[in-house]
Amino acid sequence: MSIELQLIQGIQKAFKEVYTTDTPAVPVIEQTKKEFVGDYTFVVFPYLKLSKKNPEQTAGDIGEFLKKELNFVSGYNVIKGFLNIEIGDTFWIKFLNENYSNTH
Repeated sequence: MSIELQLIQGIQKAFKEVYTTDTPAVPVIEQTKKEFVGDYTFVVFPYLKLSKKNPEQTAGDIGEFLKKELNFVSGYNVIKGFLNIEIGDTFWIKFLNENYSNTH
């Protein structure tokens, strides 16, 4: 399963467990812009009606959940309504080891 899919499923699970609601659509994650720390970014603005919190609190809640729930998330940072997720080195090392000898 791809890292993006695992993050999307983690975000959906966070909404179910933290806010006891389902997301109305599949959450979108993007690669974090180079000027910010992180690997993937999740924009929380469209989900504020579900969380009933401000953007920083919503992003922080989801970031904490992902860090606890997904062992490859090494950290996160919040910039307004943007949750920047950091992927740990152990994930990338494991990925390289598993795919190094794969000829496909």
